[in-house]
Amino acid sequence: MRNIFKRNQAPIVAPATTTAPMPVGPADNSTGSGGAGESQEDMFAKLKDKFFNEINKIPLPPWALIAIAVVAGLLLLTCCFCICKKCCCKKKKNKKEKGKGMKNAMNMKDMKGGQDDDDNETGLTEGEGEGEEEKEPENLGKLQFSLDYDFQANQLTVGVLQAAELPALDMGGTSDPYVKVFLLPDKKKKYETKVHRKTLNPAFNETFTFKVPYQELGGKTLVMAIYDFDRFSKHDIIGEVKVPMNTVDLGQPIEEWRDLQGGEKEEKVQVVVTVLDYDKLGKNEAIGKIFVGSNATGTELRHWSDMLANPRRPIAQWHSLKPEEEVDALLGKNK
Repeated sequence: MRNIFKRNQAPIVAPATTTAPMPVGPADNSTGSGGAGESQEDMFAKLKDKFFNEINKIPLPPWALIAIAVVAGLLLLTCCFCICKKCCCKKKKNKKEKGKGMKNAMNMKDMKGGQDDDDNETGLTEGEGEGEEEKEPENLGKLQFSLDYDFQANQLTVGVLQAAELPALDMGGTSDPYVKVFLLPDKKKKYETKVHRKTLNPAFNETFTFKVPYQELGGKTLVMAIYDFDRFSKHDIIGEVKVPMNTVDLGQPIEEWRDLQGGEKEEKVQVVVTVLDYDKLGKNEAIGKIFVGSNATGTELRHWSDMLANPRRPIAQWHSLKPEEEVDALLGKNK
């Protein structure tokens, strides 16, 4: 037992270390200048090794990886190209807008200057032009009438005495005037004078009565309209006199002249009917033609008169076709 303890208590001596001699001279010079280059090369080599190791871990063949890299590069290039193009377009647009703005400003100045010059030049003549453009009122003649109201009988008596200086509406330089008398807005009772042939200064001397309470008379208007009688067409209105009853003092009989005012005139119309021979390839040729209206003659004028005499009723009648040239000549004369 003592021997065992003695062996264990024997001191342990460390093994002797041997140091290799360090190279002196060129080795020390190389660490100062080439250490940085070697470290960069080592870093690049390590990164390269890591990159290829990572690629080798991807379960894809090399050609697939190359294709993906090419596609990614193309996408990057297209994105860069689009961004550059947008920037260039914006710059060009801004330049164009600036140029347009300058041009518009110059044009506006020129326009204003031209308008001012025109205004200055025409300022003295505008007033004269307006005066020349004002047309003289058309002279339609005048009408003499009388009014008398019977308060006991609630009756208004209208006398149509005479007219003077009427315009000529017939071909012979005269007119065939007569007068229509009625109260607005009712139009229930309408009176007409006799027709006076071929005269511009007719003397009617006719009286008409309207039974209207005095309380209602203020809201009515007396109308006396002079027409030119036409046997075969619609009668033309020459003019009219309107008398609002609330503007008249009916305490005593009234007799006065008033100028005729223009009434509502209807345009003269005529109907032209052409019968054509249909041709699928060439031009459709006219077989014959007719026209119906106030300027027509014979059966055409009679048909027109029957139509006017029967408003809102269809009037049928046979007509003989005439050559197109003949009808066109008649229409040209009537214009």
